[in-house]
Amino acid sequence: MRCDEHSDLLETLDSTEAASGGEAAAARFQLGLTFFQHGDYERAIAAFTSAVRFDRGCADGFAWRGEAHRLNGDYKAALADYDAAHQLDSANGRVLFHRGLVHWVLGDHDAAIADYTAALQLGPENALAHVNRGIAYLERGDDEAALDDLSQAILLDPSYPSAYQKRGDIYLRRGDLDRASSDYNQVFRLNPFCALTYVKRGDAHRLKGDHERAVADYGNAVYFDPLNVAAHVHRGLTYRLLGRHDLALADFGNALRLAGENSDIYYERALTHRALCNYPAALADFDKALQLRPSDAELVYERGCIHQLRGDLDKALEDFNTAVHLKPDHALAYKNKGAIRLSRNEVDQAIIEFGAAIRANPSHVRTYIKRATAWTKKGRLDEAIRDCEQALQRDSDLVAAYLVRGSALAQQGAFEAADVDFARALELEPNNEHVHSVRGVTAMKQGHFEKALADFTNSLGLNPSNARTLFLRGTVFQSLEQHERALADLNQAVLLDPQYTAAYCNQRALLHAANCEYERALAEYAIVLQLDRTNLNALIGREQALEAMKSLPTQGSESASGNGTSESPETLLPTPATPREQPQRPKTAKHPPAPHTQNHAVANATDPHMPAMDQPTELEFVASGPASSRSDRRVTDSSRAEQIAMAALTEEASAATATGGETQPDQAVEPPLEASNSANTLLDPSPGDGGTLLKSAGNPVLARVVMNQRHREESERARLWAEMRYREHQDQVSRQQEERQLDVLTEGRRKTARRWGIIAVAAILLIGVGAFCTIQIMKSDQRVTAISAWEEFENDTPGASQKYKGKFVQLTGKVKMPAEGPANHLSFEVPQNAKWEIEFTLPAAQAKELKDGQEITIRCRFGTRKESDGNLLLSNCTLQKES
Repeated sequence: MRCDEHSDLLETLDSTEAASGGEAAAARFQLGLTFFQHGDYERAIAAFTSAVRFDRGCADGFAWRGEAHRLNGDYKAALADYDAAHQLDSANGRVLFHRGLVHWVLGDHDAAIADYTAALQLGPENALAHVNRGIAYLERGDDEAALDDLSQAILLDPSYPSAYQKRGDIYLRRGDLDRASSDYNQVFRLNPFCALTYVKRGDAHRLKGDHERAVADYGNAVYFDPLNVAAHVHRGLTYRLLGRHDLALADFGNALRLAGENSDIYYERALTHRALCNYPAALADFDKALQLRPSDAELVYERGCIHQLRGDLDKALEDFNTAVHLKPDHALAYKNKGAIRLSRNEVDQAIIEFGAAIRANPSHVRTYIKRATAWTKKGRLDEAIRDCEQALQRDSDLVAAYLVRGSALAQQGAFEAADVDFARALELEPNNEHVHSVRGVTAMKQGHFEKALADFTNSLGLNPSNARTLFLRGTVFQSLEQHERALADLNQAVLLDPQYTAAYCNQRALLHAANCEYERALAEYAIVLQLDRTNLNALIGREQALEAMKSLPTQGSESASGNGTSESPETLLPTPATPREQPQRPKTAKHPPAPHTQNHAVANATDPHMPAMDQPTELEFVASGPASSRSDRRVTDSSRAEQIAMAALTEEASAATATGGETQPDQAVEPPLEASNSANTLLDPSPGDGGTLLKSAGNPVLARVVMNQRHREESERARLWAEMRYREHQDQVSRQQEERQLDVLTEGRRKTARRWGIIAVAAILLIGVGAFCTIQIMKSDQRVTAISAWEEFENDTPGASQKYKGKFVQLTGKVKMPAEGPANHLSFEVPQNAKWEIEFTLPAAQAKELKDGQEITIRCRFGTRKESDGNLLLSNCTLQKES
């Protein structure tokens, strides 16, 4: 009997009075089941309504009408019908189960759990009830109860993928990654095409650090579900961890196109831009995220970090202040505010900010180190040591704490204790360049120049481009009178940072003076004094060079003396030397000493006004006494040298800890002006016109004018030379960076192409394996003829239903085409005078090719047949072959 015929019958029954209310209710209930099995829930609801109108005690009528309402999306009506059915039949576990499902859909997890619990009391072996109750517990936040229910469900029936999926989610959230992966593997055994499970297993691989396998799982999720936003986002996160930032940006872009405006995705893409140092793009993404979530303190803080990296400290402070306003206990915002204050030498305000950060989060150890650095700059060494000890109580392996405490102890004169701290720091991190550098400064302060040389050499072995360490080692070489090596280090330092030009020129002047090339030495000192008119090294060195020049014999002095002619000021000056012809060193003249000594080296390395490690300065020394003896010119003010050395230790430790912890702003170097002269000008700064100087020697005013002009010319050459070498170095670094970025991009594209090839091959193999497995499963289906199946259900309906429950069979018989109604509602021929038939539905395209009486085979499942004269309905039908 067709659905249209059932509908006509329902109208007929409604228009007539039945002899018995029970018989009318049963007829209408049976019609409702027929409509329900065909998916026509509106008519099913009408039929069940008619049934319960004739029989108000029909619990099944209310129950099935509630089921139809639920599948039709009317949950409140479904809940009312389930309540009525439960009142009529409180022992019906099916009603409790479905009512629990409706409660869960409506978000009432407690009511859902109560219904599932009641259903399980009636049927403890109901695995699906355990699964659903476990999910309700999980969403309520009771992981332990959820885990028990899901595990029990798997024990009762291991064929539910959702049980493995949800239990794997619990293990993943707990960090039990191996068990989570195992459960997700079981899901793939039951359903190998679940994109969500690929995402979850990818998360487990990513958290275990197996990023390549995580990327593979996310790729499978995207393949099976290209619209899965989570798969794109999580794969982007993993690409960023692998350093494949271009691929990460592509995934975040795809996720934004799929999800639209999403602050979380903007946030992750901004962090990726920051990793690439693309700060404008990072700021743009943070701005978009903040438009969606303007009150998010973390977003404001992260944007402040970008401003800090760009060197825009005012905007960074503004964002950090806003973050603290939105979240008063934001420790990192306070900490970065303190770092900015410290970089501006606002030490007192920095200490206040670091104190607020510590109160907000006492466990953040690096904040103690930052405050200890600030205390050191104020000279309050006891407080600095106390903060370092606070940090070490929380993390006994914190290298920065040993470094700063060692520096403070050295400034107090406790060199042995400082050496213990430095040794412990190097034990933890043998390749820490800053520890070697700070220990080298400490050795310089004690006059242990060989030890200092070893430490500076080790530091440069770890970072050959540290201009300040090159400067310090050059100073040690000066103190050891290894002037050629000192010049080499200072030359490299000035190439890296032009602000070391004065120190470099001072060293060149020393070498020229040692070779009696006083004119060249004076030219070098003129350059230094043009850069810094108060540079004592240059002032004293120039005076010594001038004195040494007067001691040299001049041309014609012997003849003038022999004639008894008195000496004039002009005859006391030496003949100007050219680059090709230098004056011979007289045997009777003493070697003009270099103004640098060991004590001077200590002062140079530890000047209290010397900036941090990345800020260069000129050499500075103090000489006293006559110029006749090198030892007489050594500095005797040891107390001042110690004070200067202590200040340098503060600067060294401050620079060493600047890179630790959170984001620090870049140190930008001010570019010099355009250069036009040769880069070799300063390498051999010979006098321009020595004759002019001699000719003007009789006129002090003219001599002074000429000398000032020469000083200006030499200074301009120095500036242009330093500028050009600086630009050459910067261009070389830029080219190297571009080449590295191009190599990384090319290699990334190659790897991407290979990866997609592997994924394509794997997908083809996976599809092939799936098809093969499907064919094998279909081959294992039980084969039955329509006649024999009809006879089995006719003779023993309950037994046949139990036999074929949940199983696919291949049913063969002669098809019976419909006389009217839908062309794809078919049936099999059964014995004559049979009261019922075997009905099934095929896709319209397949049904159109069939003819009445044609023998076919379909793959299907048997439905429920409750009444003795009701038709047997087949479900999930597909045509297999034609005979």
